Amino acid sequence: MNTIVGVIEERFPHVKRPEQIKLKCAQYVRNVWLPAHSSSERTKEEHMRALGLLVRALGRNEHWLGALGIHSCLKKGGRPTQIKIRQSRKYYR
Repeated sequence: MNTIVGVIEERFPHVKRPEQIKLKCAQYVRNVWLPAHSSSERTKEEHMRALGLLVRALGRNEHWLGALGIHSCLKKGGRPTQIKIRQSRKYYR
């Protein structure tokens, strides 16, 4: 994730805080920087996974993931990306 943020800061010098990262910055990483700097397919997957984590951590809209071509695979297992919290039960004594 640090690599991706470093690339964004280098290419877009006006970005000083995470809240300033826009969709065009993430698309630059995916479309321009990643193909030019990552030769291994596994490395590309790791960078895309980190980019998805960054988008989720920033609290951006879910359409960003679709625009970046990031789709969560339900076959891999693990905890779902969207967790719903039910009302807690109250125990009376």
